[in-house]
Amino acid sequence: MATVIGSGLVKLNNGQVIRPEEGGWYDGKQYWGGQLGQVNQIINPNQQGAGGQVSQEVINQTNPNNAAYIEEQKRLEQQRQGSAGGSSGLPGGSAGGNAGLGTGFAAPTNRPTIDLNKLYEQNFNTPEIKAAQGEVDAANAELDAATKARDDAIAAEGDNPFYSQENLTGKTSKITDKYNRDAVRIQNKIAIAANKLATLRSDAQIKTNIATQQYQIDSQNYKDQVSQLNALFAAGGLIGANAYEIADYATAVGMPVGMIQNVVAQQKQDKIKPQVITATDDNGNVTVAVVDANTGATIAKNSLGKIDKAKSTGGSTTADKNAYYMEALRQDAARGVELNNIFKLYTGYLDPNTIYSLYNANSLYGPNNPSGGGKSITDEQLARYGVKPVNTPFSITNIGQ
Repeated sequence: MATVIGSGLVKLNNGQVIRPEEGGWYDGKQYWGGQLGQVNQIINPNQQGAGGQVSQEVINQTNPNNAAYIEEQKRLEQQRQGSAGGSSGLPGGSAGGNAGLGTGFAAPTNRPTIDLNKLYEQNFNTPEIKAAQGEVDAANAELDAATKARDDAIAAEGDNPFYSQENLTGKTSKITDKYNRDAVRIQNKIAIAANKLATLRSDAQIKTNIATQQYQIDSQNYKDQVSQLNALFAAGGLIGANAYEIADYATAVGMPVGMIQNVVAQQKQDKIKPQVITATDDNGNVTVAVVDANTGATIAKNSLGKIDKAKSTGGSTTADKNAYYMEALRQDAARGVELNNIFKLYTGYLDPNTIYSLYNANSLYGPNNPSGGGKSITDEQLARYGVKPVNTPFSITNIGQ
């Protein structure tokens, strides 16, 4: 069952950790105000029927199969509460599985070693995502304003008693034509901003999923996702798809949107026959890759961490986490994240000198110039982040030593 595990975070029955939307439904429970309701209970105070259960009629109208699903979720919830020894008294009837949240139960001993709140904050609360969200919001507000302006203008023309029907039709037609031209332009802005935001959020979710070991390549669910993506490649189903449409598939298999777009671009030119594969080396390093089925050449590849090793040892090692964050930093630097923001993202996860060295080796803008200017930051700023003086020997070969 879905459970609240922290501020703004919910863990689903399949183990995935998500940031839920207000009023959204997760494993049969509605999320509102930081809490999950009981199975099938409406807890959104602004929704009709708040406090009660979703009616059988509504369930049947939405999807009759949901009825059996909801009953199963109720059974699982009762079973979980029974095994936990009772309810916690929290809204939604969360039981002992949430021990430690002021319930009187002892804290669980298997708490994750990764700070999920901090992980989400650093992966999702980035300047790039905030800026992209701002672009989406601004474009939507622009469209709303244009729509209101059209409606007000048409209403004003209609109130003029001196216009004939012919004159009124001509006036409103001009207003509508102008609005339609503006709307196409604004909707293009919305699409561009939405695609950018979808790409950033998908890449952030992939980072989070890797850090929390969500990609279990031997699970049936993951295999199904790979099969679905392969079917789409085989049918050419992603040719012409935008980033927003690709994002869900990218997140599902752990391959960044940009990688899949590159594969599709090559497929569009009939250069390759893409196929998704996974592999685990002798050290437990897991990768997902796209190869050309005609030649066997690797087109794109992404590391999913040491998942199998982590499963057998009960948690990811320090080396695993460092490898994940180092690879994520390389990708961020290569796609143009500036050094100040790189430090904000990775301070606390990697040594400051490691951060600085990896940035210099991978940055889209080239190595940092300590004298400042452009995208660079000064020695004084570097010192605040904990970087050793520039005359201290340090290189990428020192990492981990």
